[in-house]
Amino acid sequence: MGGGDVKLFAVNALWFDFHGLLFLASAIAIIGGVVAVLLIVLRRMMFASCNQSRVPPICRVNGPIPYGIAIAIGTIATLYVSGPNPSGAGALPTFVHD
Repeated sequence: MGGGDVKLFAVNALWFDFHGLLFLASAIAIIGGVVAVLLIVLRRMMFASCNQSRVPPICRVNGPIPYGIAIAIGTIATLYVSGPNPSGAGALPTFVHD
């Protein structure tokens, strides 16, 4: 995961409490695995016979896997299942509240 992916995950994690964050991390991991496997299989099937120097980097056989897609889909799935944290304070301890 590059720096942009980590920042995207951190910003999306601010929308949820700790329960939602657990679901978010699980959803991103599962969807990221599915996206990676699909991308690897499609690359092997479609672009094995192509000239690899003329194919965009994302379509190359050993190209990068964009994890931002999994983060975005996982965030949308978590919003659909648990919704955003309704209060800004979430599950913080009682001594933190005014």
